Amino acid sequence: MIKHLKLFLILVLTCLLFAACSNNGADKESEQLTDDTTKATVADKAESNIAQQTKEYILKGQEDIPEARQLQWSETFLNQVDIDAIYKKYIADGGKKDDIKSFAAYLTQNAPTPDNWQEMVKSDIAKDYDEKVSKIELLQDDLYQVYIEKDGSEIPYVVVNSRTGYYHG
Repeated sequence: MIKHLKLFLILVLTCLLFAACSNNGADKESEQLTDDTTKATVADKAESNIAQQTKEYILKGQEDIPEARQLQWSETFLNQVDIDAIYKKYIADGGKKDDIKSFAAYLTQNAPTPDNWQEMVKSDIAKDYDEKVSKIELLQDDLYQVYIEKDGSEIPYVVVNSRTGYYHG
């Protein structure tokens, strides 16, 4: 009888040990899945935040750089760019993750020119200076001369970058 009891106890303990080991593996797999999901969620949040960080850097974060060297954008144009898509291309092209300064420079050089850029420029100039654009003429590459009518004459007013919408005159 004692032999049977010992055998029974060994069998029960073996089953419990096996169950604990099996469960431990399941816990580790579950823990790994949870860890991977958390990492993916954090990466997604960081990537979706890249657009906001880049906009803030371009529009407000370059105080330590001389104005002539700053990346200049119209806020209207910057809000139209698919920053997340360009960020993915930047990373695929070997860009350094989370390097906002380098990415902002990449974005400035590689953002597509919006199809409606002329309308956006006209709107920005009307809003900022209460002037009506009469003509836009290509100078070179992405640079265009913008004309307004003043006292019955068409005069050059500003030069605009069609990619970024930034203008100066």
